[in-house]
Amino acid sequence: MPGLEMTVSIIGRALAAGTPLLLATLGEIYCQRAGIMNLGIEGMMAVGAVSAFWASSLTGNPWLGLAAAAGAGVALSLLHAVSTVLFRSNQIVSGLALTMLGLGLSGVFGKSLVGKPLAHRFLPLPLPFLSDLPFIGPSLFSQDPVFYLAVLLWIFLCVHFLYTRHGLRLRAVGDHPLAAETMCVPVIRYKML
Repeated sequence: MPGLEMTVSIIGRALAAGTPLLLATLGEIYCQRAGIMNLGIEGMMAVGAVSAFWASSLTGNPWLGLAAAAGAGVALSLLHAVSTVLFRSNQIVSGLALTMLGLGLSGVFGKSLVGKPLAHRFLPLPLPFLSDLPFIGPSLFSQDPVFYLAVLLWIFLCVHFLYTRHGLRLRAVGDHPLAAETMCVPVIRYKML
């Protein structure tokens, strides 16, 4: 059935294309739970994408490209955290400035990369038995490792926020920082994290 094959292909590609958005959303959820609004995620994603392309092209290893993207995101997040938590600047202004900075940096450093193919990328990793299921198997269980990593990270964050001491403290810092501080929770440290 050609219609069924096309539907399976569309679902598989949509999941693959949505993986970076899921990772960015999980990062924003973590920030929101700590009481930080981060509008700079788009800039972080752009700088991370350029960093990943550069590192993967230079080393030939897509895992190092993923690590470079995470490192670039952490560096820009740290800039936002210092600005908003330590210097108490407006979170909206800082986030929008971070978006503009990230888009500008990615435009400058990524201009020479436009049109170049990426030779080293993640290959699909079909899960045994599950990828053979009709309809859902090829689209859901034949993705690259980053997709599975993102899903595991989502499950981890759900458990973390509901059942771990650190997650409950992080939620308290975001919801009621003064109450968390009276319980000897280091609010500034949690917000910086």
